[in-house]
Amino acid sequence: MEATSHPLILASASKVRSRMLSNAGVNFEIVVSNVDEDAIKITGTPKVFTHTADSGAVMEKHFCPDCGSQLFGRNSDRPNALSLRAGVLDQTSLVTPSINVYMESKIASTPIDPDLTGFPKMPG
Repeated sequence: MEATSHPLILASASKVRSRMLSNAGVNFEIVVSNVDEDAIKITGTPKVFTHTADSGAVMEKHFCPDCGSQLFGRNSDRPNALSLRAGVLDQTSLVTPSINVYMESKIASTPIDPDLTGFPKMPG
């Protein structure tokens, strides 16, 4: 997968579902906006898992069909945005969180940057 869009925001998410999907104490998501077909190149066909978010939006999680790694997600309320999973990026310099979300479900021992704005849930 290749993406040429510029990041809108990078969030560290401590929500239980996010932790389960990342198999870690926190899930780093890079949200890019104004995504069009030219900005994303996907090789192969990912598997898709859907669920309903707290907001009622339909969420899609796209996984590698071979290894099961989560690649990206989509939100029905933000059709032109894409949440890339930071763990699949080659450009690790982009992985610098700007906010912390779902702090109400954070694992107590997970280190969180106290200088970043934190939200109990996903901000509107």
